[in-house]
Amino acid sequence: MAAVLSKLFTSLGGVYENEGKRQEMLSAACAVGVAACFGAPVGGVLFSIEATTAYFAVRNYWRGFFAAVAGAVIFRLLAVWFTDDGCVFQSR
Repeated sequence: MAAVLSKLFTSLGGVYENEGKRQEMLSAACAVGVAACFGAPVGGVLFSIEATTAYFAVRNYWRGFFAAVAGAVIFRLLAVWFTDDGCVFQSR
């Protein structure tokens, strides 16, 4: 799904015409995905640094971190809102 959306937005132009901006968007998206899956924004940023680039500008740390925090918070809120008992984790 993400690959199809990426191809669609690439054909539209704008931000994706610049290779540097496209790389920044990819690293931020990677950070958000890991942060949402595991609930760890810092881990998402560190993974995006490791997996996406050989050179990572310091300004991208903060962009990736804020995007990852927003993704993790939204994911957690949606999980709480759409469970029956109001908690994310259940103990047995």
